[in-house]
Amino acid sequence: MASLLRKWCDLNVALSKRVESFFPHTRIALHERFHGDFARCVDEGRDNAIILDVGGGRSCPTASLLSEETGLRLVAVDLSRAELARNSDTRLKVCADASKGLPFADGAARIVASRFLLEHLPDTDAFVAETARVLAADGTALHLFAGKHTPFATLGRVLPAAWSRRLIARIYPDQVGILGYTVHYDHCTYRQFLGLLRKHGLTPEDSAVSYHQSAFAYAVFPLFVVSACYDAVIHALNIKALGAALYVRAGRTAAETTHGSSE
Repeated sequence: MASLLRKWCDLNVALSKRVESFFPHTRIALHERFHGDFARCVDEGRDNAIILDVGGGRSCPTASLLSEETGLRLVAVDLSRAELARNSDTRLKVCADASKGLPFADGAARIVASRFLLEHLPDTDAFVAETARVLAADGTALHLFAGKHTPFATLGRVLPAAWSRRLIARIYPDQVGILGYTVHYDHCTYRQFLGLLRKHGLTPEDSAVSYHQSAFAYAVFPLFVVSACYDAVIHALNIKALGAALYVRAGRTAAETTHGSSE
């Protein structure tokens, strides 16, 4: 029975991926935008500055963009010691709860980056406040996160984490250990998050929204088609509040920077 279910899921996934490219909204690559901005910030970095990869537990994909010549130090920050122990991308690791504080000095970080972390934080306001505190005057914050108002996000909030993990293991075994963690989606909408940045003295410099949330339905082809059509409509209408994923690049507000440098 399990093998038949696996074959059925694999067939549906193959069909879903085959038609996916026909939908324009699926071509928005926020990961590429994130990594492109990260690489530019690295090029502009100064010696001995640190980069915080918050939520960089078992891996830091951005490590490949660094070299010894840059003089920058990549620090993986995560709540789980077990996940950090599996991280071979950097030797610098700090176990900390990003919602409660980042154990770094004021202005210590050239880059504060996170990928699909914010939706898991119970207090995003506190995290953004800490980001603003540890960010250098010329620093940059890069955040890529899942949007709150999608069917997938709603399901994630309703289902207990244990149920989600079992479902993922059955349908998407390649995502075990990646998906299925507890989610909160605190301030995880376009307007709410940009409001938090401004509240704490950070200025949004660039942002983008992806409306492609139908990958969760790969394993059920008819559901994928319905979901992809829904995504296409909200993409055409550019309803940011319903975005599946959001990317924001932010820097210190000019007034904050001037004030900080005068002290």
